[in-house]
Amino acid sequence: MEIQPSSNNQRSLPWWAILMLILLTGVSLRVADLTADLPGYFASKSQDLTTDGSFLTLYARNQIEQGSWDPLGYTPWREFKLSLVTGVSYLTYTTIGVSRYASNLVGVILSAVGLILFLFALAPSLSRRGMAYASVALAVSYPLIIYSRTPLSENSLIFFLGLIYLVLSRFSRFWWGILLAGALAALAGLLGKSSGFLLLGPLLIVTLARSENRTRSSLLVVASFLTASLVYSLLFLGERGLLQFILAHTVAQPGAPVGLSSPIGFIETIISFGRSRIHQLAPVESLLAYLGVLSVILRGMPRTELARTALLFNLGLVLLWILGIAPFNYLPMRYALLILPSLTALGALWLDRDESQARVTLRQIGWSRRLALLLLNWYLLFVLANSLISETMVYDVIQRQVWYALAGAVLVTIIQLLITGKLSNLFSASYRGWLMPACVVAVIAISSWQVGSWWGRRTHTIDEAVRDIAAVVGKDAAIGGPYGPVLADGNGRQGFPLFIAEDFDKSRDILKKYGVTHLALLNEDWQRLQSTIPEMRKSSVVAKYWLRDNTIVLVRVAGLFGGSAATYKMSSYELALLATEHGDNNTALALLQSAMAEYPDAKSPAISYYHLSVTPQSIAGLEPTIQRLLAANGSDFTINLLAAVYYRHLAQISGANQYSDRAEQLRAEAVRLCPENETVVQNGFQHYDPTVRILQ
Repeated sequence: MEIQPSSNNQRSLPWWAILMLILLTGVSLRVADLTADLPGYFASKSQDLTTDGSFLTLYARNQIEQGSWDPLGYTPWREFKLSLVTGVSYLTYTTIGVSRYASNLVGVILSAVGLILFLFALAPSLSRRGMAYASVALAVSYPLIIYSRTPLSENSLIFFLGLIYLVLSRFSRFWWGILLAGALAALAGLLGKSSGFLLLGPLLIVTLARSENRTRSSLLVVASFLTASLVYSLLFLGERGLLQFILAHTVAQPGAPVGLSSPIGFIETIISFGRSRIHQLAPVESLLAYLGVLSVILRGMPRTELARTALLFNLGLVLLWILGIAPFNYLPMRYALLILPSLTALGALWLDRDESQARVTLRQIGWSRRLALLLLNWYLLFVLANSLISETMVYDVIQRQVWYALAGAVLVTIIQLLITGKLSNLFSASYRGWLMPACVVAVIAISSWQVGSWWGRRTHTIDEAVRDIAAVVGKDAAIGGPYGPVLADGNGRQGFPLFIAEDFDKSRDILKKYGVTHLALLNEDWQRLQSTIPEMRKSSVVAKYWLRDNTIVLVRVAGLFGGSAATYKMSSYELALLATEHGDNNTALALLQSAMAEYPDAKSPAISYYHLSVTPQSIAGLEPTIQRLLAANGSDFTINLLAAVYYRHLAQISGANQYSDRAEQLRAEAVRLCPENETVVQNGFQHYDPTVRILQ
């Protein structure tokens, strides 16, 4: 029999109090030190966690700070402006003001509300035991915590997922509930992200599986989905049209999709969906979901309608999401994020399922179910191979792992079929007393270790750079490039949503027309542009930053391409750099002192002042400048390395042991903050030169 939700009213208040405590714990984990850099483990070649959220909140910031959604008249990214993130960020900014904290809070609001709605939708189909596991797993999930701390569109999808599931579970017996669910699936793709259109799939699976009014309900879902899409297209997309909107967000991926090139390629990408690493960071949720799907294959669907609806919706979402997302070449972890709530639900439903029913024999397992079992094991074995043997995103290696995993999956499936009876009763009712608490403890322990590993050496390099930009560029600066919007987040400067095109002629026209004064981009991209674009060789490097896990270059391009940017008025800091280039150090020092007085916590003016002033005779008097840099930018490993080099040189010329000890402490701190660059730190410290800049 299926375990039913408890109806003991005398104990409902303490239970809901416990549930609220769990949810509050989850929210607290998300808002604690909300401006801290996200961990480098989540880094990918796109730098999405650093850059992408600011592209979505940029328009609301423009409206609040400058009175216009598009102050420069640049409109190609209309879908960024017409998004749920823009609406929520506008409300957040008007309530608590514009800042990086407010921007990141938008992600927390969308994700947390979506997960709470999801739990409310799931609750009727679970006992308190299953609900306790689901709420704890979603509250402390490391990937969900990390990705909620930035305003990515994936958090919009989590919100729509929770809302759609709630409408389906509570109101789908009413015609208006069906219509609303279909319309919300369309809005998930239009206001969230185009992949949100896939949420139509589990809606149709549930409506088609029902015995009553299945045809009518399915037609209502499709009709409302199409109507909402058409109305939105007519009102907001104009000449571009819905089809172009969808193509721009699906086909326009890096390279031709391998998964759509051949049937073999399709199978390889589907089985290798775990290359996104989502299962590695959620091992308990993934294992319990595997056991839940295994139970369905061996024993069939749950008996109660509530449990069947919950299983169909969440299993359908996981399968359709993998089928819809995996074939494309680019698969960062955030693209897989939406399956985590449903994986958790599948595990919770399995924990509630009584496995002590009649034994299942091999003859009862048809060939279609045997094939499903093989595919499930194949997927599992690939995840294990990619996690334990060779974690990689290189597709040639992934291909080999896929086919090696098939051999193991065949063996595992044969063994499972031979012991079908024992396997189907593996976790009978006698185990239920300890199984759920053990899973909860395991989830908490793993998440605590994951969060703690990041928390112990978290940095604030983005926040420090945003603060520094106010001192580095003038008030009428417009900062383009992939890092432009994030560097302008909260300091009143204008960010410009420009990705530098491979065909630079397109970017040249944009830079001229829209008055972009600066570009913020990866150092290697800057080097490439310098070597290929004649105008770029005349630009000036204004500042360099280490953001999370990459060196970012800020260069001034004002005047290089004509247009309104030619009238840009440089900041005191930029004028100081210009004076230095002309050999007028006295003027440069005076301008830098002015910038330091106006922006006491900024790092670039203080670093430039230090390097311009340092001599064997003056180095001892520059200790206040070094201490000032450490006090305001202590989480930047480059600042700690600069200070370590300074104190080592001071120890050499003074012979004082306290300076030597201080140098060693700062060197160790630089390594702790950025162990990925330990070689850089050690080389810089061993071959020290207090006059040489750390980021060359």
